[in-house]
Amino acid sequence: MISGQLRYSIINPGPEITPLKFRGWFRQEAARIQEMAKGPHDIIVIRLFITQRLIAGVTQRKIDVALQDAVDRHPNIHRVELRPVEKPLTADEMMEAGREAQQDINEVAERLAETVEDENETPPTLH
Repeated sequence: MISGQLRYSIINPGPEITPLKFRGWFRQEAARIQEMAKGPHDIIVIRLFITQRLIAGVTQRKIDVALQDAVDRHPNIHRVELRPVEKPLTADEMMEAGREAQQDINEVAERLAETVEDENETPPTLH
């Protein structure tokens, strides 16, 4: 049986990240997150909370390219979710985002447990 972990990583560029620094910053963050994978079957989803102002400065197209590059380069990073915000998140807001991610993980685990009652049954693909 293949085993691995599902993990969400919450990242939030601070006000010091300018449009010119974004790509390098994001590459470093993605590489650091990939290093935390414990095995080849771990699944990592990154939630990127980014300000509308930074999106406008970098451009949506360049952001999309950077996010796809992270998924292509790092085998455990399966998806990057872009979450636009008005201002960088506070520590409390980051904690709340972490709680929401944990709830999402619990829901996925419950759905898998409900659908995989027989060991021979193939688990569904969740997106």
